[in-house]
Amino acid sequence: VGKELSYDLHPGLDFLKPKPRVKIIGEFFSHLQEGDASYRLPAWLVEEGAEPVFEPLSNWLEYLLWGKIQFIRERAFRGRLKALFIIFLIKILQTTVRLNYSFFRFLMDGRPDRLARQRLLAKYASPYYNIKLIGGEGHMEAGKHVYAVRKRQAHMIISIKPFSCMPSTQSDGVQTKIAEDMGGSLFVSIDTTGDAEVNVKSRILMKLHEARRRAEKEFESVIEGKSLTAENLADLRRHPGRRQTRLQFRPKRYVCTAASVIDARTRLASVQRALTRAPIH
Repeated sequence: VGKELSYDLHPGLDFLKPKPRVKIIGEFFSHLQEGDASYRLPAWLVEEGAEPVFEPLSNWLEYLLWGKIQFIRERAFRGRLKALFIIFLIKILQTTVRLNYSFFRFLMDGRPDRLARQRLLAKYASPYYNIKLIGGEGHMEAGKHVYAVRKRQAHMIISIKPFSCMPSTQSDGVQTKIAEDMGGSLFVSIDTTGDAEVNVKSRILMKLHEARRRAEKEFESVIEGKSLTAENLADLRRHPGRRQTRLQFRPKRYVCTAASVIDARTRLASVQRALTRAPIH
């Protein structure tokens, strides 16, 4: 099943078409919901030509475990041995969560992003948000914004929450400063109510237009840098390379998936040509 899943997850999807990657964060239930509670946001983004990037449930589980460890450490003076033992058990549970996520990510040829380290999210969020404030996702929304930009995960970030969600609203107060410090990252905060779907999607579309331009510019720069022609791109589409997908879905140099795939395929082709020409002793 895993071998088939790695190749047939999106059999008809063109990975060489430049699309803006849009990361969905926010209130726990809303950003994981794909139905009416989120205005069917993921499916709508796909219809608009974007590539939605989801936050995994494992991230939330790790946040809860990380918060418990911080709570125990601050009160360890009441019983150090007991605190160390509980932290040890939580660390085992944390490792189990990460290993399970990494295993299924491996089956999908690395297509989902790596699980973010909670220590790193807290480090990124701490200049903007007090990491000791609990409730909702706490500091994670601020940390995820910085992480998504620095790790080249998305062209645009959407924070979604139900109307009057206080923890997420507090986080929204620092997002403008984060976007400025990140060099003008594209961020949209939306609230879900019963009568605001049209207004919400109109606001997203204004930012999505700029995200699409950034994705296309990134794609064109890769094409020019690799000196590829229309015939080369057509050949890449005709020969997707079943055994090469694991290399393709490690987008570190570029945000755009299409740019990353072309970069990986051309680098692999260069290595193969070099090996073919190398003399055999």
